[in-house]
Amino acid sequence: MNSSGQLLLSLCAQLDLAITNTMFRLPAKYKATWMHPRSKHWHLIDYAIVRQKDISQVQVTRVMRGAHCWTDHRLVIIKLNLRLPPPCRVGRSKQIRLNLERLQDTNTKAKYAETLNTALQPLDLKLGEIDVVWESLSSCVLDTAKSTLGLRVRKHEDWFDENDGILTGAIDKHRRLLKQHSRTHQSGGAMELRQSDLELRKLARQAKDKWWQEKARQMQWLADTNQLGEFYAEVRHLLGTSSMAKVPLKSTSGGALFKSREEILGRWAEHFNTLLNVDHFVDLDHVRCLPQQPFALELDEPISPGEVALAIRQQQNKRAVGVDFIPEIVYADDLCFVADSPAGLQQLVTTFHESCRIFGLKISVKKTEVMSLDIYGQETLAVKLGDDILKQINTFRYLGSTITSKCDLDAEINSRIGAAAAVFGKLDRKVFGSHDLKLATKIGIYKAVVLPNILYSSESWTVYRRHIRTLDRFHLQCLRKILNIRWSDRIRNTEVLRRAYTMGIEAYLMGRQLRWCGHLSRMSDQRTAKCIFFSELEKGKRKHGGQLLRYKDVLKRHMTKCDIEPSEWEQAAARRPEWRSLVKAKVKMFEENRCSELDARRDELKARPPCAINYNFCNGVLTCPHCTRTFVNKIGYVSHARAHQRQDRS
Repeated sequence: MNSSGQLLLSLCAQLDLAITNTMFRLPAKYKATWMHPRSKHWHLIDYAIVRQKDISQVQVTRVMRGAHCWTDHRLVIIKLNLRLPPPCRVGRSKQIRLNLERLQDTNTKAKYAETLNTALQPLDLKLGEIDVVWESLSSCVLDTAKSTLGLRVRKHEDWFDENDGILTGAIDKHRRLLKQHSRTHQSGGAMELRQSDLELRKLARQAKDKWWQEKARQMQWLADTNQLGEFYAEVRHLLGTSSMAKVPLKSTSGGALFKSREEILGRWAEHFNTLLNVDHFVDLDHVRCLPQQPFALELDEPISPGEVALAIRQQQNKRAVGVDFIPEIVYADDLCFVADSPAGLQQLVTTFHESCRIFGLKISVKKTEVMSLDIYGQETLAVKLGDDILKQINTFRYLGSTITSKCDLDAEINSRIGAAAAVFGKLDRKVFGSHDLKLATKIGIYKAVVLPNILYSSESWTVYRRHIRTLDRFHLQCLRKILNIRWSDRIRNTEVLRRAYTMGIEAYLMGRQLRWCGHLSRMSDQRTAKCIFFSELEKGKRKHGGQLLRYKDVLKRHMTKCDIEPSEWEQAAARRPEWRSLVKAKVKMFEENRCSELDARRDELKARPPCAINYNFCNGVLTCPHCTRTFVNKIGYVSHARAHQRQDRS
């Protein structure tokens, strides 16, 4: 993918757009839109783009092969089924949100317990139908909580709401002056009104800038302290959430749609009955051979109030059940098998399948996939799970990172740029395009929100120069947009970095990877990450030609550029504060030297005198007078002559 394609994908990510040309399984002849004039090969360079929420309305996107009209382009058609439903407002009761923060107060907690105990005494919870008992119990608990704790007031994540007390007084004062001036029309009142308007605008800009500065400082601290959960929660609050439309449920056959409450509940009951209440065969002989645990007879006794109170105290805050009263069960059921050969992987899968069958468990074939980590990407696997052949994939998304069968970073780099472009686009109008915020505030928000999306999991990357150039191109594109610098202004990239008080992507990668190496070296020898970091392959084969870059090669390159001796870095990394200070200082020095070298190279190129070209023709052919090399085109002759001039000057 070239820079133009990357720019198009970034734009689509920013504006929530989708390219529909490749969404349909069509032959390549119905996708290619332009023929190269020399190679006569067809390529896809014309796109049909729609909003992501309108993808369901696109029926097909293809080219008409007979409509090129003797040109090198083909007509692209997109067939849509446009549906413009009127806005529908469903009047439903709002969900009650209690002010649970008041329970942190000891007196409020004691008052709530006493009030609830008094309200529960007249209730008879032993007899009657379960629905009636539950209705009376839930109403009693909810009414007591509402009267004691109160409802939580929704607080918007916005700079105006948090500075409401300061701005409201200034707005009321300005309104009074405006009404007074509209009645009197005095010249002195106009000056006072203009001064009040300027003060109100200045106060609003200061409040907005201060709020965003505090947000940037808080999010940067969360990112630096590796509190990723709180960090992404703050990001979601800033970006806002998109409302998702509710869709009806399908029947088992897929032919009917259920919309009523009774039909939906019946369909869910049918689904869970099919999913959970399945008759499985269990090999009891194998179960009896397993070592038996001692009997816990105390589990057969009724649950005591003390055990209930202990279970409630052990629960975390804000982890209660939702409106459906079904508790959230968080567990990890993902398994990953690693083998060094297809036969070894087949043996692992077969053994695991037999073990699950003995205990009555079933493995989902649709959710089980295999991948061959081959640098050439040509190995085909035929791993069977029972009688089914597992699907082989080339890319896999795991823990936010993209793993490819070729073991490269191209897909991961594109994914990181797409995620960062989406975040940048959502904050563009609110932050980066705002005239009320200072430049330092915009850069702080960019470093706290956008940069972590670019460099997510970059500590383990094995980056080539092309990856750094791709990331740096997007990085500088965002900075130029924040600084409002166009390409026609002819401002260097180094000057853009200086104005933004930031560094290039390579410097950020260096700092992250060197600090991560320090963490690994200080780990205990039994940690898996450290064992992998310091291990070497016992057997292997080097490929023909140039060798692939290794992670240790990247680290040596970073240390060499930062003037850190590769043979002595472990002793320096053993002391954490000194290592962090050393890495920070060396990376800063590297960035300064890099920018200085780029400026010097550019100045030398601009100061170079124009090359006087004398075309030397021998028998009608362009020939170099120095080395008698012949040329067909003049541009090649000019480039060759300039190379000779540079050699003569050096």
